[in-house]
Amino acid sequence: MSIWTCPFCGLHQTVTRVKTSTVEIAFEIHDCAGGPMGLRGIAVGCSNESCKKVQVTAEVIAAKTGQIGFKSMTPKRPFRRKLFQTA
Repeated sequence: MSIWTCPFCGLHQTVTRVKTSTVEIAFEIHDCAGGPMGLRGIAVGCSNESCKKVQVTAEVIAAKTGQIGFKSMTPKRPFRRKLFQTA
């Protein structure tokens, strides 16, 4: 758990498992400069009953193939953008 401040209503709150979601995908582009890459999306929902909005952050990450074919993700570049749900 971590402390998060909602960018919409300003409420400081503890983020719980049911109010956050992270998804990682690897792009299937081979032989490119910088190596394989992917995208990590992080969504955090506000617990404030009068707000309930969701902040979404997207990050470019490195995609690496493991020994048995699984892809593990690590931060690649300092590219990070916060996307806000519209009212």
